[in-house]
Amino acid sequence: DERSAKDEEGYPVSGQFSKRHPRDVTWDKQVGGGKVFGTLGQNDDGLFGKAGYNREIFNDDRGKLTGQAYGTRVLGPAGDSTNYGGQLDWANKNAEAAIDINRQIGGRSG
Repeated sequence: DERSAKDEEGYPVSGQFSKRHPRDVTWDKQVGGGKVFGTLGQNDDGLFGKAGYNREIFNDDRGKLTGQAYGTRVLGPAGDSTNYGGQLDWANKNAEAAIDINRQIGGRSG
């Protein structure tokens, strides 16, 4: 009588391994009239951390202006990289505009 191997929960064990479920940790917190946000996790590029701050600057008869500053750090087999930047978004009932400026340090570009 040939029996297949089973794990501690009684499930059959095979020669194939399934990909691990992502275990990203994400958080946000209201701070100083805005919101601080972040994520720590892992993907195919390696380990990463992302963080930023988002704030509504004004929302009145001029329209709505929001600003954001953010950064990302990746540690991986292809090299490490850091990205940081900022963004402004403005809109009123007739028009909208946005600007996003960012910079990468290290790692691969493209």
